[in-house]
Amino acid sequence: MGIKQFSKAFTAGRIVKWSDLQGKRIAVDAMTEIYRASLGARRLNLLTDHMGRPTLYINVIIANLIQMEKNNIKQIWVFDHDASNGEYNPIKVMELTKRREQKRKVKEKIQKARESLAAVNNALTEEEMLFSDDDSDDDDGDDDGNNNVDSVQNTIDRLTKQTYTVSNREIADIKFILNCLGISWVDAPKAYEGEHIAAYLSKIGVVDGVYSSDTDPIPFGATTLWRKNLRDKKIYEYNLNDILQSHDLTIKELRKVCVILGCDFAPKTKRIGPKTVFKKLHNTLLTTEQQAAIGEFSKTDDAELDITIHNEDIVAFSNKELFDKLIQWLVIEKDFSRSRMLKRFKNIIKN
Repeated sequence: MGIKQFSKAFTAGRIVKWSDLQGKRIAVDAMTEIYRASLGARRLNLLTDHMGRPTLYINVIIANLIQMEKNNIKQIWVFDHDASNGEYNPIKVMELTKRREQKRKVKEKIQKARESLAAVNNALTEEEMLFSDDDSDDDDGDDDGNNNVDSVQNTIDRLTKQTYTVSNREIADIKFILNCLGISWVDAPKAYEGEHIAAYLSKIGVVDGVYSSDTDPIPFGATTLWRKNLRDKKIYEYNLNDILQSHDLTIKELRKVCVILGCDFAPKTKRIGPKTVFKKLHNTLLTTEQQAAIGEFSKTDDAELDITIHNEDIVAFSNKELFDKLIQWLVIEKDFSRSRMLKRFKNIIKN
């Protein structure tokens, strides 16, 4: 989710294109990219494999990988710590519990919508049985029934997106693609966010900045954030030093602004928004949760983390044997078109 109303409190330095980032080293927030790629279409199952499992995220991620490679961008994809065994970041448990409850309520709405859709479909079927084929010529163009079906289906599609969670299978798929293409990736250590580690990599000079749809990397300490706006599809550049100087803030004060506005680690301060937060900053007392959130944002400031960068010494898009393995997997396992995939990678694979 990131920082609430971050873009209203802090103005981006500029709008950039991939071509503006040529030669940069970028830590990519893998989880938000997979999430965004999966929700890019109206329906999650717009593109599926022979098992009926969505594959749209693969298509979108591959397009992004190719786009960055074309612009000579060094990519390091950063994944959240695997918490499938319940090892969640303890400070985020409350937020995760809240999200699960919200999804439970949404699933109840989906069930009711599906029941409504079934009722509409049954009504249409019974209506069709009342008329013979000869009567069909008297159609007056009334399609209210179909409109109702479309309306209910659109509601189901919209609600289904709200319950979406990136699965371990999807994560494994993307890591397989990265390995086949020789692109670097990192798993966040226990109790760390992927955005946290992406920001850390920028702080220690491994990368020049972070690419993410979320805004958390800035309070985590990322030197630069390139944020893809999901509405206008543009990439906005936020530079940490510019933000601090333009608002006359220290990094600690910036983090206080972020927790007052609201973040994944603590609820916002009531009756304070992006227009008033700077005026009330020094007089606002933080809750225990908010103080802990600031500690979460700052816990890598003086840390030396042991992080394994997979494929670090491999030239990306250079292994023809692994590329052939990727194409075979995409065609056989995921039902992509071989000719289309080869066309997309044309002139990208280094022989």
